[in-house]
Amino acid sequence: MHGRIRIGVVAVSLMSGACLLGSSSIPDLGGTTTLNGDDGGSSGGDGSGYVPPPQCTVDGECGGQQGCRGYSCVGGKCVENDPPANTPAVPQPQVACKRAVCDGHGNVSLLVDPSVPGPDAPHDCMKPSCAADGTPTLLPDPADIPVDVAGDCQKPACAVDGTMTSSPDPADVPPDQPGDCQRNSCTASGAPTTVPDDTDPPKPGPCDTYTCSAGAPVATPANVGKVCASTGFACDTQGQCDVCPAVDAACTDPGPGATAHSPQTAVDYQGIGHCDSGGRSWCGALSASETSWFTYYDDGTGPFCTFDPMWEVKPTAPATMCVYFECSTPPSCPVGALAATSTTGHAGCCIAAAPGTFTSMAMGFCGGGRVEITVEGATSACTGYELDFHD
Repeated sequence: MHGRIRIGVVAVSLMSGACLLGSSSIPDLGGTTTLNGDDGGSSGGDGSGYVPPPQCTVDGECGGQQGCRGYSCVGGKCVENDPPANTPAVPQPQVACKRAVCDGHGNVSLLVDPSVPGPDAPHDCMKPSCAADGTPTLLPDPADIPVDVAGDCQKPACAVDGTMTSSPDPADVPPDQPGDCQRNSCTASGAPTTVPDDTDPPKPGPCDTYTCSAGAPVATPANVGKVCASTGFACDTQGQCDVCPAVDAACTDPGPGATAHSPQTAVDYQGIGHCDSGGRSWCGALSASETSWFTYYDDGTGPFCTFDPMWEVKPTAPATMCVYFECSTPPSCPVGALAATSTTGHAGCCIAAAPGTFTSMAMGFCGGGRVEITVEGATSACTGYELDFHD
């Protein structure tokens, strides 16, 4: 024990000892490493920069043990009172296979301690240990099994030498994909596979129901004639949503033109490019002398497609289709069509369409121009129709 105040500085900080004490710069002194706490340099006798207050009334005001330096209150002053030999250093640095103790003179010694082998990396079939000289090492640990991956048909394990391994696990079946007429399973060798499951049919579609046969889905057309899309198309006898429904007694319009009976309420398809896939198709129904309005504009997209505008209608009763353009020079009307002007003041062409077949008009117009399309029923109480167009 020492009753004098040390001015020297401890060479290694116990406040940051977890890094310094474990560094390769510490010499190996046969299982014991002594860290001198006196270098005759700067103040702070515990090596961490700690300086006790000059005056005190009780020991606690002096900071107590700082690494392997101790301070107590003697005669109103904090004086060094180092802990005895083999006292654990405070704080205790985390050095694998070593523990820090005091030598009774304010210095820290690292001793071999197999009870602190270091942190364990979980699930790697190994556990940390210490060699006789305090060197950290690893030993096989058959109980430190790797984490099981769900649904891989395998069970993880550890070999006696600490190598990670696995074995087939028929119960570790991958999650099943519903509605594919198949059931997931595992082979005897531990590989995922599927087997036919005729109790797992796909969910019904708008125009189909499904069963399974030998592990493959079998479709049966359903809802024939029922509207299956917002465009007004209905289910056909082949399970496709691609025919216009028969008109009903109320002349219900199944498509987008149901409320588009004026230029102000026209369905606006916005910009349409030059590729035919950018066009539109839909079904509708009109009472006698009723008109539905639709509009779009040429947005000029599709540089590798041909600009070949075309409009066609197939009504269930005589009807008239008109196409008008916002162009300074209106196009010439094709054969069979008559020049006309819309109620919005735009020039265009109209053509009479016979029932049961497509009647079309094809003509160019000004680039970027807006187009108005109208379909008007004639004298029939209700006229159903399909209308298609593209640029």
